[in-house]
Amino acid sequence: MKITTFFIKKIHLILLFLLYLHIHNHKNIIMNEVKTIRDYFSQNYSYVAIYQISDQFIANFLEQTYIKDLPINRKVGCLYDHLISQGLCDVTE
Repeated sequence: MKITTFFIKKIHLILLFLLYLHIHNHKNIIMNEVKTIRDYFSQNYSYVAIYQISDQFIANFLEQTYIKDLPINRKVGCLYDHLISQGLCDVTE
């Protein structure tokens, strides 16, 4: 009985650690994608003040089910449309 409890606790710790690694890795992937989006904006939409938008806002936008599987250029296009249509950041002419 003691051995079974010991192994269950070990398995539980291993599963928690794997979950932590998965979440941490997912967060790194999203933050890299946020950086890519910011770079894309600065190169292609320099007239849009993307710096006024937080990383968390962009990350949340990218996590939407209808956005997350799109190619990067489509993600940027959707984000651009959303920011402009909602007046969420300044645009210089």
